[in-house]
Amino acid sequence: METSRRTSTQSDAIRRLRSLASNPQAQAEYACTLLAPRTRRDELMAALEAVASTPVPDARPRLLDLYDHFAAQEGKRDRGAYVRSALLKALRPLVEPGDRDLLLAAVTTYEYLPPAFDDAAGPLRAAGLIALSDVDDELGRYHAVRLLADRENTAKMSGEPAVTAAQVLGVQHELTPLFLYAMGPAHPDCSEVMAECLHQLTAMPSAMVPSLIERHGESDNAIVLLGLFDLLLGHEDGPQGLDFIADFLAATRREDVYRYLVTTLVASGSPGLLEIVLASARFERDREKMAILARALALVEGDPAVDEVLTMINQSK
Repeated sequence: METSRRTSTQSDAIRRLRSLASNPQAQAEYACTLLAPRTRRDELMAALEAVASTPVPDARPRLLDLYDHFAAQEGKRDRGAYVRSALLKALRPLVEPGDRDLLLAAVTTYEYLPPAFDDAAGPLRAAGLIALSDVDDELGRYHAVRLLADRENTAKMSGEPAVTAAQVLGVQHELTPLFLYAMGPAHPDCSEVMAECLHQLTAMPSAMVPSLIERHGESDNAIVLLGLFDLLLGHEDGPQGLDFIADFLAATRREDVYRYLVTTLVASGSPGLLEIVLASARFERDREKMAILARALALVEGDPAVDEVLTMINQSK
């Protein structure tokens, strides 16, 4: 009976959090009352999400106490570091220079769990890095480079915490480490990281872009190719590598990448980029690619040149 009442009460707590969604301040204030070690895990995570969205000063001491609680005993109370990662995300808007040592500990935490004994604390290092960069940007840059280089402890599925490290370096305009990574050997298990480095290099000197086209232009990894096209089309000096893009459209058989690229070019609103698509479409004979072209160009039909190509495609079906 006692267990049943406890479960019911906790369920009420989550329902109350959700009922306060239209009043974020009240929701966060109520969430603060749930920031305690004995709170059930699902309730605690929901409360942390609310506090992260709407910071309230009263949450800060509770967050710090909770972090100490879950970090004790080498993280045995938080296997996988999920709670500590959420705690740091909630703490970030409230972080102070005095939290530097806590954040340094987080960004250097590694925890190897059975049965594979792979590191499970990558998200914690990522969250710690973001908050550390807020209070000590120089130290944050150094740790970002360290995490970017730590391929052995980079998660194969998400690329964390190296993906976050690349984002931090991009925000801080520290582009040379990203360029070094992007020019290095490709690793299939780190494609997310490579793509993020490329994505963050849109402010690099345009004179250096051809070296990355040469390095990755013939990659068979879709994620890396998408990162390369993000760089080329989002560069601060304007679209780069237009000849390469035109050749890629004509030659590729990667329908997933082709769909992304064609749609992005058409949606850009740039007459020059649209013309690249139209020029490629006039010579395209692959039925799948023609279908992709038809769907993308339908977004801007009404333009005489576009309508001409669409008519040609429809007649070829």
